[in-house]
Amino acid sequence: MQDAYYRVQTGLFRNWNNAQRMLNELLEQDFPAFIDDSGPYIRVQVGGYSDLEEAAAMEQRLKRAGYQTVIVS
Repeated sequence: MQDAYYRVQTGLFRNWNNAQRMLNELLEQDFPAFIDDSGPYIRVQVGGYSDLEEAAAMEQRLKRAGYQTVIVS
């Protein structure tokens, strides 16, 4: 069984330009952000953590920076 893998999602978009804008904003603040467009929506996510506590710590940093977040696995 594979261990869980957590990411912090900061945005879910239909519009590529909006996703790219959020990605650039996060990268400028040195968050390890990326775009996942493997599903029907474009998701902007941060990190990649095997430990839920690490993901939660990043989520708190993002919330303090003003982002609405959800931890996904």
